Amino acid sequence: MHPKARMMAFPLLIAGSAALAAAPRDPRLHAADLLPKSGALQQHRLVQSAAGPLISNADVGDADSFGRNVTYAGLAQTGQVILQEDCSIVTGLGPDDRCVTVNAQPASTSFSFNDLGRMTLPARSTNDLLCFHSTTFQTWQFFNETGSASQAAIRYTESITIENPLLDDPSLMDPTTGLPFNGSLTVGIGTSLLDLETMQPGDDKVRNENVTRTCLGGAISKRALSEDYGLPDSVVKQFFKQPMTIRLNVSGRASLVVDSSLLFGVRMYGD
Repeated sequence: MHPKARMMAFPLLIAGSAALAAAPRDPRLHAADLLPKSGALQQHRLVQSAAGPLISNADVGDADSFGRNVTYAGLAQTGQVILQEDCSIVTGLGPDDRCVTVNAQPASTSFSFNDLGRMTLPARSTNDLLCFHSTTFQTWQFFNETGSASQAAIRYTESITIENPLLDDPSLMDPTTGLPFNGSLTVGIGTSLLDLETMQPGDDKVRNENVTRTCLGGAISKRALSEDYGLPDSVVKQFFKQPMTIRLNVSGRASLVVDSSLLFGVRMYGD
């Protein structure tokens, strides 16, 4: 029996090499952690910074948080997401662990799990944004058990769902889905993985990575709430004054993976 390794994987994989070869998606679209493509940073808007002077987004990129102290807001970690040819051999799973039995080769296998870790933040935990440090632990094993050359692939993405009572208003629409927020919004954070290889029959490869990153524009901020989500000022001004629950999600897709494992954790901080 060929050796097994472990990997950790999170949301969304592209199905098929044709889609993967298409023009890359602009990561700035509906990504709260990145500045808008237009560079429109509300240059006319002046903000009284904590340090004293009137400044604008055109000056410092994020006038709301300029000069404020960093405040740590909590941490959470997902359970382990495991891909196996036979999940019946996997024992000792915790309440947030998940095992996915992969489809027979060469078919691909999709996976998507929400709320694999969580934290609840009290009201006024931060003033203008939520940022993050994230660390991902991932291992994956490709093994071609077919009789011909085939493409091995694994892709995951990580995200968080932010629940806020202000988003319960049914008149507020999420531009990323075209539907009401229904109390929450979901944003991509952390790291991502895409590994593609053409493997000959019997090829066996194992990968292992630990990856850490920190945010840029933030998981969510007043700027993103206004510019990316189009929320009214009445909601934006009160958003961080409400209690919030943050849930960690992971999804993805894999082909010719016989064993993998992924988990990630985040430490949230604000201003």
